[in-house]
Amino acid sequence: KNALASSSSSSSSSPSSKHNTKGPATGRMTINHRINRKICLWSGDLCRLSLDAVVNTTNERLDDTAGTSGRIFAASGPELRTEFTASFPEGCRTGSSIITGSYQLPCHRLIHTVGPRWNIKYKTAAENALHGCYRSSMQCLLEHGLATIAFPCVYTPRKKYPRKEAIHTCLRTVRRFLENFGDRIACVVFVVETEEDRLSYVEHLPLYFPRMAEELARSHHVLPSNL
Repeated sequence: KNALASSSSSSSSSPSSKHNTKGPATGRMTINHRINRKICLWSGDLCRLSLDAVVNTTNERLDDTAGTSGRIFAASGPELRTEFTASFPEGCRTGSSIITGSYQLPCHRLIHTVGPRWNIKYKTAAENALHGCYRSSMQCLLEHGLATIAFPCVYTPRKKYPRKEAIHTCLRTVRRFLENFGDRIACVVFVVETEEDRLSYVEHLPLYFPRMAEELARSHHVLPSNL
């Protein structure tokens, strides 16, 4: 609750109800207040959030101790490594997700996902894998009867995924998932730790979660109609 009270929601405006539709008849975005109310952008430490699930970015061996994953390992305590060893000896494939206990963290569960390494030669494969990270994480959420989830930036500087391309894939995947399963999800929090990421999300969120006619028109101008 404290985290959400501090967040900036993309439903801060209240456009006319005539724009509120159930979903796109084509690939274009629509204004959907029901979905917009579920979206938050929050700047801070992922480990502080007391939601149903927090997403951790890791590697296929589940032993990444750098960045976000390293902080989660340190904050959750040694029980997390024990669960990895006992339950997931084969690790986790790129683009897939697994769920574990959260132990000493305030969230209820941890969802671990493996982001792809960027290579322009295999751009489509990288995009598909990143899409899989977000989609499989939300599938884990639903399969375990959970309703709130926090995503860090799954792309990491070490894997060289271009920031803007990654944000487009992230927001597009979450928007489409909420169109299909939004009734079972209460809140999706995008967590950023740098000002550059915050500004990128502020710029791109209205494209996928437009709140008013002006944002909808810009979304239709910027995004392809067969999205």
